[in-house]
Amino acid sequence: MLSSLPALLGSRLASEAMNIPACVRLKARSDNQAAAAIIGCQPYQVPRLASVGLLFYLNPESRFAVKYCSTVALLRLTADPKWQLNATTFLNGGDVRQFNCPGSVQAKKRPRGLARDDVKPDAPAGTGQWMVEAMLASMAFDHTTGTFLPANVDDAAVANVLGFRKHDLPPLRKAGTLKCLNAESRRARKLHSREYILGLVSNESWLAEATIVINQHWAEKNARKSRGAAAI
Repeated sequence: MLSSLPALLGSRLASEAMNIPACVRLKARSDNQAAAAIIGCQPYQVPRLASVGLLFYLNPESRFAVKYCSTVALLRLTADPKWQLNATTFLNGGDVRQFNCPGSVQAKKRPRGLARDDVKPDAPAGTGQWMVEAMLASMAFDHTTGTFLPANVDDAAVANVLGFRKHDLPPLRKAGTLKCLNAESRRARKLHSREYILGLVSNESWLAEATIVINQHWAEKNARKSRGAAAI
């Protein structure tokens, strides 16, 4: 859950987060390259970790789409020393199953697009939670203007925080997955509550649902284009 935003922004943590360059700020979703930077491995190794259940993709069954992880879940997972040992041993050619890793290859397959609520990594609260709160504090600060995000944020800010593209947001709103404050104003610039958007950052189930909705939207649109081109 999102900590109290005023308390978070008034802490020393927030002051430190404001000094993080915009180019290294994290987003709610991490692709293989971003996940590798968090883990400390190579991007091609991230799918290998996912293949044995050492991390979970938000859209594991989207065959041809870019795969994403929940950044918050990844930060908390990688703060666990047991996970670090499992991952390092596996990437060095060891057998991960001997460590009884949560969500390993012997675990039951999870429903598509749902978070693994049954897996509770016993990561130290300090490190993992500090990294998550630093990430949220950095997201609440607009490095381009040097001010905090306003109470109502537009599509550009939403896309930057959640890790989607701006043109992904209208399909999400149309599907009812993403809520905005002025949905009834058809021609107006769409605005979203800052607290609502920052709350979605740590909502793995919502991120999985939104990722799958977007993958299906563009797959269907590309399929219609292909059928139209073939008919010409």
